[in-house]
Amino acid sequence: MPWNNKIVSLILIIIFSFFTGCSLKQPQKESKYCCPKLFEDEDRFIMTALYFKQLGAYRDSAKLFNILYKKTKRVEYKIEEIKNYIIIRDYEKAKRESLKALKEHPNNLKLLRLTAVIFFHLKNLKKAQEYIQKAIKMADKPQDYEFLASLYLAQKKYELALKYYQSAYTIKPNDKTVDQMATIMFLYLDKKNEAIAYLETHSRMYGCSKKVCQKLVSFYGAINDIDGLLSVYKRLYEKFKEDSYGFKIAEIYIYKKEYDKAINFLEETRLDDELLLELYKMTKTYDKAAQLANRLYIKTGDLNYLAQNAIFEFESSKIKDEKLLKDVSYKIEKVIKSVKNSLYLNYLGYLYIDFDIDIDRGIELVKEALKQNPESPFYQDSLAWGYYKKGRCKEAWELMEKVVKKLGLKDEEVKLHYQKIKDCIEKGER
Repeated sequence: MPWNNKIVSLILIIIFSFFTGCSLKQPQKESKYCCPKLFEDEDRFIMTALYFKQLGAYRDSAKLFNILYKKTKRVEYKIEEIKNYIIIRDYEKAKRESLKALKEHPNNLKLLRLTAVIFFHLKNLKKAQEYIQKAIKMADKPQDYEFLASLYLAQKKYELALKYYQSAYTIKPNDKTVDQMATIMFLYLDKKNEAIAYLETHSRMYGCSKKVCQKLVSFYGAINDIDGLLSVYKRLYEKFKEDSYGFKIAEIYIYKKEYDKAINFLEETRLDDELLLELYKMTKTYDKAAQLANRLYIKTGDLNYLAQNAIFEFESSKIKDEKLLKDVSYKIEKVIKSVKNSLYLNYLGYLYIDFDIDIDRGIELVKEALKQNPESPFYQDSLAWGYYKKGRCKEAWELMEKVVKKLGLKDEEVKLHYQKIKDCIEKGER
């Protein structure tokens, strides 16, 4: 709620009356704000000024600090008065008070810095530079170099801005300053390698903070340095253990086609078992795929994992004996009662056909798969093989011609089926 000027004035009159009415015979003590007290009611003035500031009555707070300054000539009070004017963006008033104070306290660092800030807000960058440079001559403080650097940056004087950020960084290395330096080098001075070198050196000396290492990520990404990205994500993941960084590591390994490294990383971290399962399939590591699919089925109850477990179990086995066939077919039959997935239907159907377990049932399952995906050359190949096994070579040949047109004869199994069916047709013609 905005302050009513009459109410504030009334409060001030009451407070001042109270102050002047208080005992003046009490012994003087040290002020709570600075020491020693120079007049009896100094503490009360301070408390009231701070209370007004807390309430947001900054101009009234400034008036009280002005009274305190006049009574004591303590520069701290003048500084507080000026700060109040800065808060309410009365920069002209702040400037007048600051310049008057500097005549009395020309070497006060806080006043010099405040004056520089005021001129910055007034968009007089030349004057802001003048006062902050005076402060720098008096004290070698990193914040002053950073402020001066920001002034040059605002004027697009990038070399000078970089110079003063480097001066600040030399005194006190920190994430914020090295980030600003690297940004100037990378974006404005075309010193991309130097920018990255600064960030890398800082991260290795002081740790891989998110600010610095994420800036490295953006720079490595901009120059398409995949190994640099991988290195940074590894450090981020090692320090913060956040899944998002782990996924990036796996993605980069996959992008580089370093599937073994991706698999090792996912096996160690257990970050994403579904992605790991896909990598096992991609690399035909069927024994591990079968084990993982089984774990996922036990964990989730998802029948898709049971089907995959059966398929990978069969693919990984060197001996396709009756026990294995029975176990695999049992699992997939269980799945397809609820999950009519064309992949599972075709796989089981082909198994029944190829191993002469139940060719009619196999053909039935493959046809069901083809209803879902009628143009699949793989499903057409399975059906052609079923027709061949039943002696229906002409129908098989019509399908195989479509298959070979789509897939060619590079696949050994397709090539075998094609040749067998072709021989069957030729024998029939003779």
